[in-house]
Amino acid sequence: MAQLQRDGTPIQLRAEGSYRNVHFGVVGRIQLRYDEGLWNEWHLLFDDMRGGWLGEAQGTYAVSFLVQVPEPIPAFKETAPAKKLQLNGRWYEIRDIQKALCIAGEGELPFRVGPGYEAPVIDLLGENNSFATIDYSEESPLVFLGEYVEFDELHLSGLKAFDGW
Repeated sequence: MAQLQRDGTPIQLRAEGSYRNVHFGVVGRIQLRYDEGLWNEWHLLFDDMRGGWLGEAQGTYAVSFLVQVPEPIPAFKETAPAKKLQLNGRWYEIRDIQKALCIAGEGELPFRVGPGYEAPVIDLLGENNSFATIDYSEESPLVFLGEYVEFDELHLSGLKAFDGW
């Protein structure tokens, strides 16, 4: 597996924050490469014992949680931009389809990270900043539901210090 690539993120392991008034710690990270560059998925452990993810790509941030949905999930090859899907009773529109490669990982993760693996994923947008990601890297696709958030809304501390910042 490759080394983590320098990406200018201020987030690091052991940073802390809060989401919807629940404190969390940043305990792990996977780094993925796609056509436009890199993105990070930070593994979060909440004080209420939930595990979640903070996606960070090109200055956007999204908090999500793995959920089981009752609706059937289409095959990756059947997805297309602007197609609408219902997940957990809510409608979402496909906004991005990627075949990413997981290139590195660190810290505590809920799965074993080995040599780079393909991560075909689709990102969907719902109402009121809600979003979904469907990860096709496993035999049964994984569905993550959450919302886009502003960086300052996360009340992060323990960030990397950059010169002049």
